[in-house]
Amino acid sequence: SMNSITSDDVINATEKGAALTLSGSTSGVEAGQTVTLTFGGKTYTTTVTANGSWSTTVPTADLAALRDGDASAQVRVTNVNGNSATATHE
Repeated sequence: SMNSITSDDVINATEKGAALTLSGSTSGVEAGQTVTLTFGGKTYTTTVTANGSWSTTVPTADLAALRDGDASAQVRVTNVNGNSATATHE
């Protein structure tokens, strides 16, 4: 799953001026597994921690390049048995 992108799920002009941390949690996925996040046409990778959480930072330049309007985020993770899960946050 993925946490809210911002407190109101809208990236305003002020928030576009600073890096943004996107985060979430997994269940049934081992620590160290790769999480792939697609947001604003860019792909970011991170790993699952021991408690099942994950986070990655979207750089300021990538946020500044976002067009006004809706942007969705998609997260994908696969466990060691090859079972994958995808979550979308709009």
